[in-house]
Amino acid sequence: MKRTLSLLLLLGSTAQAAPAVFVKAYADGAELLQWTEGPGGQLSGTYQFVAITEQGTRLSTQNAVFTGTRQGSAVSVKFAQTVLGTSSSVLWTGTLAAQTLTLNRPQSAGIASVIFTKGSLEAYNSLVARFQAQVQRQRQAAQQAAQERAAQQAKVDAQTRAVRETNADAAAALSAAAQLGRDVQEDLRALAEVSALFRTDLAALETDQRTLLKDAEQARRSRECYDVQTVQGYDLAQLTGYGLSQLTGYDTAELARALATADRHLEAATALRLTLRSVAQNAAQLQGITPCQRCGGPWIWKRSRRPPVRQSSGPPSSRRPRRRRRPRARPPWPGPRP
Repeated sequence: MKRTLSLLLLLGSTAQAAPAVFVKAYADGAELLQWTEGPGGQLSGTYQFVAITEQGTRLSTQNAVFTGTRQGSAVSVKFAQTVLGTSSSVLWTGTLAAQTLTLNRPQSAGIASVIFTKGSLEAYNSLVARFQAQVQRQRQAAQQAAQERAAQQAKVDAQTRAVRETNADAAAALSAAAQLGRDVQEDLRALAEVSALFRTDLAALETDQRTLLKDAEQARRSRECYDVQTVQGYDLAQLTGYGLSQLTGYDTAELARALATADRHLEAATALRLTLRSVAQNAAQLQGITPCQRCGGPWIWKRSRRPPVRQSSGPPSSRRPRRRRRPRARPPWPGPRP
């Protein structure tokens, strides 16, 4: 009866024993080791590692279970892992002294000694919650920075498109100006040719008229019989092939067509001027310069060439009026007066 009671008391004390908790805190993470100790110093527990990763926008968590032993102050912790049917294990050894647990962990560059401090789950959860809040703030800041970068990039893209459109408009306007210049030169050449032809035709017409008048005078004085409607073969209604609306085959409508062409080119030049002014205003706005309302180009401030007006430092009442110089009297003529 006494042995049964002692066994029940031993089992009750073991069930009520709280797990031992050890925490290692970092600036951006924490490690947790908690275990329960069984008969003979047998340990079984869990391990957790949390860390802020990916530029502070994510909280990484790793969990593992372990077994181990404790003999006095000596502690050993063993992690077993099976990957694709292959088992591997990692052994941490260390010492437990009062409130600190020192574990030696093998790494690729040697052995690292990590000191854990005895704590509680509440303190560890509070630490993890602080890391989560930090990650949330960093994530919001990263999202806001990304939005600002996107807005700035959109602004740069819009300005780039505006610059490209302005350059395209300027290139098109310059091409139209060059074509208009060629058209105007062609019109001037055509007008010069028509003018030269008219001068030649008018000179020929004057020559024919003089010849006609001369022949008419000879016909009047001669006794020979000439046809009333013709003089020396010249029809009175037609002077040497020149019609009333035609001079040597050149219709006077050529002048009207040339004038209409010139009017069209003048309208094109006016529209081109407005286009160039719009391009200049767009370019000035892209450069942040206030365009001139008269010509469309940027403002150019010129320094005044007038000398500054000299101001007197004294009061108005103390200023003396300037005295006008009297002309000097000429000396008397030394010789006799003429």
